[in-house]
Amino acid sequence: MTTIAIVGDAGVNPLHDEFRTVDGRDPAYPPGMPKPVRIALPRTPDAEAALAELREGPLGDPKPGTLYAVAGTRLLIYAPPGEPGVLEDRAHGTGTASSAGGRTIGSSPESLIVVVPGTRDSSYDWLARQRWIDVASTSVYAIRTTEQCAGAAGARALHADGGLLFSSSGNAYDYYEALSIPNGLPEVYQVGGVDRTGRTWLLPRPEENEPLFALGNVVRPYETGARYSFPAASPDGRTGTQPFGGTSGATPTVAGYAAELVAEARRLLKATGPRTATALAVRRPGTALPRRGPLADGDFTRDELVALLHNSAMPAETAPRRYLLEGFGATDKRSHQLALAVLRGQTASPDRDADREVHVQAERLREQLTSRC
Repeated sequence: MTTIAIVGDAGVNPLHDEFRTVDGRDPAYPPGMPKPVRIALPRTPDAEAALAELREGPLGDPKPGTLYAVAGTRLLIYAPPGEPGVLEDRAHGTGTASSAGGRTIGSSPESLIVVVPGTRDSSYDWLARQRWIDVASTSVYAIRTTEQCAGAAGARALHADGGLLFSSSGNAYDYYEALSIPNGLPEVYQVGGVDRTGRTWLLPRPEENEPLFALGNVVRPYETGARYSFPAASPDGRTGTQPFGGTSGATPTVAGYAAELVAEARRLLKATGPRTATALAVRRPGTALPRRGPLADGDFTRDELVALLHNSAMPAETAPRRYLLEGFGATDKRSHQLALAVLRGQTASPDRDADREVHVQAERLREQLTSRC
């Protein structure tokens, strides 16, 4: 099992079936995880009444610095100091969490999901110390004159410790999101939204029919993108969906695919985790290794994960414009199957050297633009 942190969202709907375990029991928790405070879900069938009951408990007024576990689900909730409860403003947080780890909707349907509210330094500082968390995703940003660098130190600390934070590169009306902190840091992995063909939406091309997402995504460059218009878990009930997407949906979707690659690497290496400062998975002694691919040397590192996502992404454009317009390409079910085949040593990694050269230049630019932090 792998663990995905959803960072910066105000709330989540813990009642939704998308987060429940298959057998209704508590999941197995990873080594190194602090013991959580267990929260039982109300038994009342009425969702509105159940949410009202939850508001009267610890989730409505959480104790700062406490990790909570929602019984019978794969949901964990950390309460950073200075942040409100996690039952309000649930639409965005429920959408992002289900995009990554929803049982039928998410790209990593068996992962643990850790909701970490807030964009303050305390959220990222805590995250950077949790090696039992494998990857993290944030699609919330805020440009404040007094907090322009909030989260930068924590995101860099996570990166230095071998972790990986996925961040949204912005929608059409969010021109500065790609350069805001922590999204603009070269240490994070930027994700954009793409249409069903795998391309960035550009004027005057029409886009998918959902009016909410008609603007699409035009901020570049990003590393890879995921389809940005799809259903996600409803914020109010135990079942049902809401229209969702944008880079808020694309980013956790890619993070979920990354978590699945980590899980497969651990299965092949017979590793249990947690990650170390140098590797996401390390071979158990005596385990047979693939003859080629990233696992041939007996471990799976953060940089190998990033390269695997880059190289397997499905490009929509042709060089030399491809990277500048589409990043490395679309991350989807097809690219995920290719990444798994490369990871297992069943096929060679595609050659993406030309795109990588442009990507390195983009990273240097991001480093210059965020050097103030």
